[in-house]
Amino acid sequence: SVYSKILVIDFAVGEYRAWRIPAEEQGRPTSNKIADYWIWFRDDSGLLHPSDKQAFTEFIDNPLELGHCCYKRLIDGEWKHAIMELHTNEDGKPHLLTVKDITKIYETESDRIKSIDEMTGCLNQYALGRDVARYSGGAIGIIFADLNGLKYINDNKGHQAGDKLILKFTQKLKDRFSDCKIYRRGGDEFIVIATNVKLRHF
Repeated sequence: SVYSKILVIDFAVGEYRAWRIPAEEQGRPTSNKIADYWIWFRDDSGLLHPSDKQAFTEFIDNPLELGHCCYKRLIDGEWKHAIMELHTNEDGKPHLLTVKDITKIYETESDRIKSIDEMTGCLNQYALGRDVARYSGGAIGIIFADLNGLKYINDNKGHQAGDKLILKFTQKLKDRFSDCKIYRRGGDEFIVIATNVKLRHF
């Protein structure tokens, strides 16, 4: 029920057999050569996209070393992300080729990467702007935290010592405000935001 089409392909000899295919493809070529099938398959009902063909060609060239291929497909004027994976059996021989739409996963992961301050692991300025734009009301508490003495330490003990101070301070924030969102705006400036919090508790 998940896959539109399943073919069993033997890369060693360049042949395939159809395991499960849509009813409208019953008239496919009688040849079981991949190359012959591919030419016919180009103009099928749209299950295959031009980008899929390009990715598949890379597998034909070197399937065992490649393993997987991420690429984009243009569908109805919108770019979608896909991954083509070559699965192997216990003997290490390829036995399953799958194509998945990973647009939502890609966008979620991309947004997560853009949201994190690489040094401290806190949320960053991008995440702050994004989350403020999504704010829908309700009780909110905000703390502006500015780390004192960082410039002095950087100037007199070096930036490595300054980084250690930032990380130590960041850990204190994470320990104390574990149920809040912590943003590093840059340098020594941090913002802690608590939502749905009572004033006395905050």
